[in-house]
Amino acid sequence: MIWYAVLTHKGRSADSGHYVAWVKQESGKWIEFDDDNPVPQREEDITKLSGGGDWHMAYICMYKARTVPM
Repeated sequence: MIWYAVLTHKGRSADSGHYVAWVKQESGKWIEFDDDNPVPQREEDITKLSGGGDWHMAYICMYKARTVPM
């Protein structure tokens, strides 16, 4: 299974903060969607989305099955 999208939360509580979507394009490049400002990102930055408090914490990870030849 491979990641194809990550929803993150940045903030100190569930009642405050900000949600951001990080989406992998067909080309394999990642785009950060923060409101109306999409920004290209590096894949190694996506794997660091495990923070908390004042940094993005992966909240929902979406996966896509990888086809394996038999």
